[in-house]
Amino acid sequence: MVHLVVVALAAFVAAALLTAAGVAAFRVLAQHAGWLDVPNARSSHSVPVPRAAGVVFVIVAPVVFAAAQLLVTGGLPHGVAAWWATSWLLAAVSLYDDWRGLPAVLRLAVQLAVAAAFLAATGTWMPPWRALLLVLWLVGASNAYNFMDGVDALAAGQALLGIATLAGLGLLREHAWLPVLAAAVSGGALGFLVHNFPPARVFMGDVGSVWLGYSFASLAVLNMDRGVPFAASVVVLGMFLADVGATLLLRIRRRERILDAHRTHFYQRLVRAGWSHAQTTGLYLLGTGWLGLLSVAYFGYARIELGWLLLGCALPLVAVFALVWQAERRNDPAAPA
Repeated sequence: MVHLVVVALAAFVAAALLTAAGVAAFRVLAQHAGWLDVPNARSSHSVPVPRAAGVVFVIVAPVVFAAAQLLVTGGLPHGVAAWWATSWLLAAVSLYDDWRGLPAVLRLAVQLAVAAAFLAATGTWMPPWRALLLVLWLVGASNAYNFMDGVDALAAGQALLGIATLAGLGLLREHAWLPVLAAAVSGGALGFLVHNFPPARVFMGDVGSVWLGYSFASLAVLNMDRGVPFAASVVVLGMFLADVGATLLLRIRRRERILDAHRTHFYQRLVRAGWSHAQTTGLYLLGTGWLGLLSVAYFGYARIELGWLLLGCALPLVAVFALVWQAERRNDPAAPA
């Protein structure tokens, strides 16, 4: 157990340092090459910022994990190759989308195919209904991170806290390698966060946000077959899932085209109502940290009852919705819900 903790911490620190250095170099290159995100009507920033820097941790985190595993065990475990290949394929398509743009339907089709390929490649038998739910989970989490990557440090901070929680749960179950993989991805998110904390000097782009969401969801699937309940990952991702789900339902109620770009997520509404990026991100990450603690307490140590878990999960979600309502009413008493 101690040996596993040391390896996981080493992977976390190495990924963080290498990503921070890599993103610093990317920023210089992007400025010279013109790889900039120019503000538009939907943007939350006001000056051009280097984009698609998430490609750094997309490369660094898997390589750091592979190095750690090869040094310790001499080989890569089953399941990693499937995650590695499918996540990089998804990242490549997302990187193309960052620069050239792809139709939403085509992006979704690729995501569905990649998710199905990952489940098939892991070789775990499951009934069709379960496979369908897991495909939707992989695609949904990928897009949740992408949709929520709209203010500084939010997606990277969620990845840091959320995936670190998965690493902690894996350590409690004494998995041989999943905590190391989670630690490497979480460390990559921290290295990027150094440059992305408000005011952001760089953006991760779809290549980074989609890859982080997919990696989080893949870790949840791999953890599930090794003793960590799937519900633990759902709890950890609760802030993002609640925002995306509630926003989608509201858009359907208003008969809006749900595939069209928009600025009606709850975190975006807070910013438009006067909250700063740091305040908005801090609120969401505080909620994620709380949900992570609840997940570890219930699924890791069994120290709380199910009723207290559900009540604890509801508190940060209700708080966000209430604060959005309050902020919008303060600015415009006639604003719609």
